[in-house]
Amino acid sequence: YQRRVHGHLNVLHTSFAYKIGRFLGFGHSWDAEWTTLPEPQGHMSQVRVYQRFTFLGKPIPGPLGVVNSVVVQDGLGSATITVNFPLLGKMSVIQTVTPIWPHLTSMQEAVYTERWVPRWLGRLWLIAVHNQVDHDVLIWNTKTYMNKPVLVSNDGPIAAYRRWCKQFYDDNSTVIHKERTADLEW
Repeated sequence: YQRRVHGHLNVLHTSFAYKIGRFLGFGHSWDAEWTTLPEPQGHMSQVRVYQRFTFLGKPIPGPLGVVNSVVVQDGLGSATITVNFPLLGKMSVIQTVTPIWPHLTSMQEAVYTERWVPRWLGRLWLIAVHNQVDHDVLIWNTKTYMNKPVLVSNDGPIAAYRRWCKQFYDDNSTVIHKERTADLEW
């Protein structure tokens, strides 16, 4: 199963650096495709992320105009983000997430780069990944589970993602909040 997802990335993960770049004539856009892996790896999912750069509204040609990455999620507790930076090489961040208590999670991250990538660049990329996670935390801290949410076509693959996540829960899983109903009353 494969679906395009781009709204989340363009809204939450457009950093201050990209906003400054826009002021100078540079543009940036994200696009992504989410898919589950086939059995026996059905507990894994993959997101292919495509970043495109422009200058004065025109695509930047060659390898500097596109950065591709792959995020492989192994269950809900581990992810590997691998980016192939033009002219620099590959960098990977491995994230592990462990629930400690309701609303308290421990996240560990480690960055790995190809041998010729300067250490400071790997650290800079890890800071950028932390910044992206901070944007997600704003959503995680205010989310409300709805059993049957009202979805629209621009919601992307969230329905398929929710179905995929259900395999990691059972009837004995802890419920923190009572489920909200999907009413549209204001």
